[in-house]
Amino acid sequence: MRSMTHHRRVSVAVLAVFVVAAALGMSSAIPSFVPGAQTLNAPEASADPGWKFPFASSEAYYQYRNPEPHSTNSSGLDLTPRSAGRTTAVLAPFSGKIVAAGRTGTFYCSAIGRNTSNPYVAVQDSASGKIIELHHLSRIDVSRGATVKRGQRLGTSGREGCATGVHIHMTLKDRSGRHLSWRGQVIDNWAFRNAPGQTFKSTNGTPAPAPKPTKFSGSVSSKLWVTSNGQEVRLKVCANNLPGQTVKVDFRRPATAGYGARSWTYSKKASSKCVEFADMEGSGAVFRGVTYTSRAALNSTPSTSWSGSGCFTATGGRGRC
Repeated sequence: MRSMTHHRRVSVAVLAVFVVAAALGMSSAIPSFVPGAQTLNAPEASADPGWKFPFASSEAYYQYRNPEPHSTNSSGLDLTPRSAGRTTAVLAPFSGKIVAAGRTGTFYCSAIGRNTSNPYVAVQDSASGKIIELHHLSRIDVSRGATVKRGQRLGTSGREGCATGVHIHMTLKDRSGRHLSWRGQVIDNWAFRNAPGQTFKSTNGTPAPAPKPTKFSGSVSSKLWVTSNGQEVRLKVCANNLPGQTVKVDFRRPATAGYGARSWTYSKKASSKCVEFADMEGSGAVFRGVTYTSRAALNSTPSTSWSGSGCFTATGGRGRC
């Protein structure tokens, strides 16, 4: 085959306080969010009605720590699952752009007694330019520079880095990277104020699964050949993004030697960067001197146009393309 078609929530809860940064300062007041977007004692309040909490609507979270002060920058907001200890999907709180995805610089964390760094994602709101950082992720599913929609999965919560329990640590910044106070900030129609904490539920929704690729990428190659004994036709397709994906193949033989044209369809899930299809003619004979054609697609149905051919010599039946 010379070429391929490339297709690709409210109950009060008491939870253990999880330490998430060195030299934490804690207030006796526990923050919460109250319905209706009030701006109590918050002259710097900023209403962003389109913002949502970074977890699915099926999840209840508890905001258990006062962010002012929380860490040295006094801007950390900690959210832990209502079912303590369980990791959940972390979703984009708004539509925007990923401006950072990876790990922070290394620092000493007194909570765990060693140097560490926090795995995090930073997403910038396309409307206001504000940035929310989401720390302690056990998995990151996006890359810097990517454009995301609100509710799109960014990763998975965790206790990675300077943390002693599963939670999401949220930091708010302006477009220049300067830390901002959470006081009065509206998220999901709840505005922050100093008051007892509570459990709340997001309306971010449940994101659709990440789309599967439909185009072969990386080192793409294919080979269609007849085995040395001349008994079967095989096809091998390789690409960097094959592992875990499904390759679908159409295989065709033209009318020849009194036999009508035939076609076969195959589907196989790749476990590595290459996938091989064997005995493509089934119990049929391999005709020498015949041009067989094949087409392949990734996680989709091959297109209607045929392209790529396996060519065999009239004498040896060996592939030469």
